[in-house]
Amino acid sequence: MLRAAQAFTSLFNAPSPTGAGRGSALAQALWRRPLLLFPPGFLFCTRSAFGCLLALGIAYQMEMTSPGWAPLIAWAVSLTSWGQSFSKAYWCFMGTLLGAVLAVVLMAAIPQAAWLFFPALGAVLGLCMFCASLAGNFRAYGWGLAGFTCAIIAMDAAPDAPSVFMTAMARVTNITLGVACEAFAGFVFSRDPAAAARLGLRATLELNMRRTCTVLCQALANQPNALELAEDEIAGILGFDSKVEFLAIEMGRAGHVGSHARASLAALAGALAGLFGGGHDFPKAPQAMVAAVAREGDPYAPAPISAPTPTGTPPNQQPQRQEADFYQSAPDIGQLVARVSAAIAALPAHLDDQADPALVLRALRAECLRQSVWMAENPALPHTGRDGLALAILANLLDDLAAATDQFRACFGLKTMGGESYRYARASWRDPVLGVQNALKIFSAIMFTGMVWEVTAWPFGKMCVAFTAIICCLFGASPTPQTGSFAFLIGTIAAACSAFMLDMLFIPMAADVYEAQALEFLVALLIGCTIRVSARTAVVGIAYGFMLFPMTVASNQGVTTALAYFNKTQAMVLAATVAVWVFRVVLPFRVKRAALRVRASMMAELRRLVTGPDTTAVEDAWVSRSLDRFSALSTPAELKESPALRAWLFGLLATLALGIHVVRLRYLVKRPGVPEAAQNEIEALLHSMANHPTETMVAARYAAAARLALMPAGALAEVPPTELTPAQRLARLDKAALSGCLLVVERLLLENRAFLDLSDSFG
Repeated sequence: MLRAAQAFTSLFNAPSPTGAGRGSALAQALWRRPLLLFPPGFLFCTRSAFGCLLALGIAYQMEMTSPGWAPLIAWAVSLTSWGQSFSKAYWCFMGTLLGAVLAVVLMAAIPQAAWLFFPALGAVLGLCMFCASLAGNFRAYGWGLAGFTCAIIAMDAAPDAPSVFMTAMARVTNITLGVACEAFAGFVFSRDPAAAARLGLRATLELNMRRTCTVLCQALANQPNALELAEDEIAGILGFDSKVEFLAIEMGRAGHVGSHARASLAALAGALAGLFGGGHDFPKAPQAMVAAVAREGDPYAPAPISAPTPTGTPPNQQPQRQEADFYQSAPDIGQLVARVSAAIAALPAHLDDQADPALVLRALRAECLRQSVWMAENPALPHTGRDGLALAILANLLDDLAAATDQFRACFGLKTMGGESYRYARASWRDPVLGVQNALKIFSAIMFTGMVWEVTAWPFGKMCVAFTAIICCLFGASPTPQTGSFAFLIGTIAAACSAFMLDMLFIPMAADVYEAQALEFLVALLIGCTIRVSARTAVVGIAYGFMLFPMTVASNQGVTTALAYFNKTQAMVLAATVAVWVFRVVLPFRVKRAALRVRASMMAELRRLVTGPDTTAVEDAWVSRSLDRFSALSTPAELKESPALRAWLFGLLATLALGIHVVRLRYLVKRPGVPEAAQNEIEALLHSMANHPTETMVAARYAAAARLALMPAGALAEVPPTELTPAQRLARLDKAALSGCLLVVERLLLENRAFLDLSDSFG
């Protein structure tokens, strides 16, 4: 409301552009943007309430036996993004069909055996949870919905097994009605979702690009907290990557927007991993040098047109230092770091330039490689191996940023890449052991609540079993089930308080009048929507609306009695409590065990990476799976500040960087001009990494020997640089890039021996 009041005040005080007075300016502004007068999320609140009330009214008219399930589903699939709502509704419908089939098969196989029924039901739900743990986004929700739909139908039909088919059809009808009503509400309240999705995608990609560039600049300046910021930024990139699918649904398939956006995010994550995984401290540029670079002007500003250069790079994108002078003077690494940092810092402001900013980044990369060549030509002059490592890391960093820039521009039609056949197939990684643990958790929850029902003969015991299955299936595949289930418990208690007011005071006064009930539910739903809009309380708001309708809607325009209210409320609160207990007590998440599984999986894939193909798709798949492994450890909020976890995350980043450089190494070694001795040493390096992964010292020695065989001291200076042909210049740059990859691989193998050795417990 404060933002709305400020907008209203600024509009009222704004002068009229036509001189017609303040009232005219206010009217024109409000006509263009009338939602300024309402708090954020008002449109979502209105849409959600409209969809739920529409589903409830139609369910009443259709005289459904359980009309409360239709608005419940409408509430569950209602999300702020139209693409998210569509995807969730689709998988909700598919999960419902699968769950109905499973329930019918289960009841047909075990109609009257209670203590065979509960283990079988727990096994079916455990299988669904295992599949959900291996899926992503709302596909996991679809598997979870299949599980708890099976539980709902089976528990409703348990007293009368022959009625299971009719119960299944009733439940499918309810869910279909809820999905249809929410889709209609989204259509009514949508405002050009494609344009809104395009703006949202662009804003978020620019934000990720800006944050990544900021973190990289801090790392180049050796800021102490740069690593923590990089880990947080990678987690943010992963979070947005999961939403690209929904934005692509809203924008359509034209232009392959989703593929380009994911490729851009993967390149940004690769740049962060390559820089921080190397663990290198860059030479800090003095303040005077940074100021001098700033006085040189914008690194992306076009220079005066000059004659074409021998390398074929456009004149306005050439580095300021001429190549002849470059080969005759010693490189200043500090000045180069300052220039690279300035170019990275200015990159987000030039993404829309007519001149491609990626050319500037690639020109700087070529300069890094030329300086590496100069070091090989002049071994007697003072420079260290750390300077060569810095140049190699900078060259790979600039290459990744250039790729991210290309994909960003292709995403919005500023550049053509890949044509109509371009696809970025994102590979995913899931922990199968965690899936088995989730299956055992829900199995134990079903057995416990089933035992309570059988022992106590509680009439609402089957409702407790059903809602325990619902909550466990909703959060079983979540990365933070403990936090989510506890928030759901709070939302359930809040729904019980609101349902008490409705059941005891308001609904009995208008039991036969739908319009009056709609007004009463509208107030309760707007409260839930207000809670749901905030990201911190979203789960509480979802639980509030999810539990409100089963607590209040008894039958077709019936009234929930006080006894029924207290029984249903007790059953639902007990179910939420059991879910919280299960996720906290039964096989709780242990970071050390999960980290060991993640490391073993990553090392196994690294060995396959050494012997498999060396295409770009392989590198993309490696980056995607490695980021999923990173997310599996970094997502639990209560573990983020643990020093042990920080060590594991750094090891993952280093291994990710190692895999990227191995793929590029295998590609560069096939380029012409690589000496046979260097090829043999590189082959020995790859063989050692594939067959003796714990012997990192041996592999590092092979990498050092390959560098010496590739660029022996003084060998490149036999031909003066001014007499080189363009092909020879390109071959030198390829050798420099290959030598840089070998240097980075050697450094990563030496400095991460404990993490790469599976026999070491590491932390």
